[in-house]
Amino acid sequence: MTVEILTTEMKPITSDKFYKTEHVNIPRHRQMPPDYNRVDDMSKPTLEYDDYLHFIRNKLGNSVTDDILKKSINPIAGQKICELLRYNGSKQILEVGTYKGATLGLYKFILPDSEVLTIDPVLNQESVLISELYESGVEFHTGTIDNLESDKKFDFVLIDGDHTYDSCLNDWLNVQKFLADKAVICFDDIDHGAGCGNVFYEIVEQDNFVTELVEVDGYPYIGIVYYNKQENTI
Repeated sequence: MTVEILTTEMKPITSDKFYKTEHVNIPRHRQMPPDYNRVDDMSKPTLEYDDYLHFIRNKLGNSVTDDILKKSINPIAGQKICELLRYNGSKQILEVGTYKGATLGLYKFILPDSEVLTIDPVLNQESVLISELYESGVEFHTGTIDNLESDKKFDFVLIDGDHTYDSCLNDWLNVQKFLADKAVICFDDIDHGAGCGNVFYEIVEQDNFVTELVEVDGYPYIGIVYYNKQENTI
């Protein structure tokens, strides 16, 4: 099954293209932003999501790994995150929704020198096991982004917390004060149309950002917002 990447460059999407129901039709997007924070050395081979899975299986065993991956990010979204991390060369990463740490470990696997701050109301022991696979650069925040205090500016953000509309919108509004120039913000589980999906589509409709949607055979997987602080005022 081939991943189809469809993008738009701030083209308005009218509200009748999505209705706040459990599942919605995804508008198709076009034209990837050119050289967005592109890292200097693109000659290195991209580490695939499967390589990461092989790594943690070798370290933690199959049963622990299967438990960590259960209800976690899907492989298509995982591979796209790998590509974005390489492409953007992210150094400061913010994750809203740690759960059992599957994506937490992915960031450090792709970019070992990055610093990750991950947020969740509950600290799962599995996420601690994942963090211990790396020497340093992981900070846990037990709570929500509403009570996060940090002077850092993050260049990569994953919003993957509570998938209701109100919670996802709250996460989006709160992460904005922590964004670096040319930050990349990913919304996982866009197929939750009434929650994550509608928040992402409303961002697209605002016509303020370059956005991207990854879908397969018309089914949505991950939505991406490319934020440029110099060109957009939040």
